[in-house]
Amino acid sequence: MIEKNNIPNKSEIDALAQLYLDADSAVEQAKETRRIFADQLAEMIAAHGFLPRRATKSRRIEGEEFQATLIRSQSLDVNGTEVLRLRMFLTGTGWGGWFRKLFKREPVYVLREGAQELVARLLAKGAPSDLHVLFSNTLTIRDNSASLKVEPLKDPRQAGAGEKVARKKEAKAS
Repeated sequence: MIEKNNIPNKSEIDALAQLYLDADSAVEQAKETRRIFADQLAEMIAAHGFLPRRATKSRRIEGEEFQATLIRSQSLDVNGTEVLRLRMFLTGTGWGGWFRKLFKREPVYVLREGAQELVARLLAKGAPSDLHVLFSNTLTIRDNSASLKVEPLKDPRQAGAGEKVARKKEAKAS
């Protein structure tokens, strides 16, 4: 800690400033090295990872001491103007009763669980073909950046346990 009563001389200022810049440079180098390792782990997971139990958007690899999980997620935006356009279309074609099974009204429209499957079933039942295009226009799906999580295994003997389960499931499926 710098004492308030001691006025630093120019060489002390320069020395501290240089230490700061050296530390800042080391941080940037460490971030770049970390990014390289993260890219390598992500490639390894993509090529050789397995789907963890109860996961749908994750893949994992396990070593003796660590496991690395790559999680890919998406976000969904509902376009309120397009939702209203779809609602008017469905009402005008006699299919208006199905609208509330697709969306629920909150301060904004929120997509209901299973709505996309319902549209497919309605089209199979003879709903107007414009339903698919209008429904698709109501949604915007964006991929979020993938996140990588590396953590020690709780018990090193668990290494490979997830792979064994995945292999058993694959064997049963074939």
